[in-house]
Formats: sequence, structure tokens, C-alpha cells
Amino acid sequence: MITFNLDEYQELPLSRKESYHSYMDKFLFNRINIKKENTFFPLSRHNRFLGQGYDLLIKEKGAIDLQILGVGVNGHIGFNEPGTSFDSLTHVTKLELSTRIANKEDFSSLEAVPHSAVTAGIQTIMAAKEIILLAFGKKKSEIVYRFLTSTLDEKIPATVLKQHSNFTLILDEEAGKKFFSIGV
Repeated sequence: MITFNLDEYQELPLSRKESYHSYMDKFLFNRINIKKENTFFPLSRHNRFLGQGYDLLIKEKGAIDLQILGVGVNGHIGFNEPGTSFDSLTHVTKLELSTRIANKEDFSSLEAVPHSAVTAGIQTIMAAKEIILLAFGKKKSEIVYRFLTSTLDEKIPATVLKQHSNFTLILDEEAGKKFFSIGV
């Protein structure tokens, strides 16, 4: 098995528990039989930004079979904030305040949440053979409604997923409440 993570905070040492490197090690990689050399991030384990070399690495390894995503309260996927080009490849991005607020529960304060991250681009995500988007909880109800009722719109990056030929949305009752309560 080979894994490719979507993103990593740029201003955070990888050894910090809030980093996605640490999170993935703790909750997945240390619990399964996977070689660490088969786990990849857009920011390497040596804190080096791979940039579009990440996209080349993915192609070299044979593409992503299954991409699992969450959706941000502002519609971001990965850390592709509203306004990100659908043609984007792996890049550094400035995190919106709404994203930082949503992620502050993992940090000691809002001030401790990084302002930037490295993320796989939207084009990188869309190249996956299959995509699953997860949305859970009341906080996701508004963006799920906007996602389901909007057409393709870079202001809501997740809308691009509707164009993928093998896309699945999984949500709980709370996340779907606004959409389904209006009888659409």
C-alpha cells in the first residue's frame, strides 16, 4: 500500500502533535502494516516543500486509487480555499479565517493555528480514480446545502467533485438536515 496525504501545515514543525504527519502516524500508520517509506505528504518528512514534484511523484507511483476528503465549512477540499483554480496542482495556500477557526479545536488558541499550508491541488485531487467526500455534524449543514444546490463554482471548491465520474458523498443526518428539510 502507498498513501498520499492531501496537506500539511506549513508553519508547524512536523514533530508537533497538531501536524498531519503526527496525526497520521498516531491514528493510522503506527496501527497498520505499512512501510513509512510508502507514506507521502506534500511537505516531506524532512520539512521540504515538494511542490509540483508531489504531483509527479503521484503519477510515478501510478495515481491515486481512492481519495478520501472532508469538506470545510467554506467548501474547501484539502486546503484549497474558495477561489482556488480548478486547474491547481500542489501549492502553498493562505488559510482563511473560517478554516483556522474550524481547526482551532486542535490547538491551544486561534493564534496558534498556522496561517498557511501546503495542499494537493484540485486538479491533483480530481485525477484520483475514486473520490469519497465526508461531511458530518451540524456545522457542515450549510455547506452541504450550498454544495448540493450550486453549480460548478470556484467559490465553493467542493462543487468540482460533481464532475468526477466516480464520486460518492457520505453525510450524516445533521450535515444533510438543511438540504433534506426543504423537501428538495
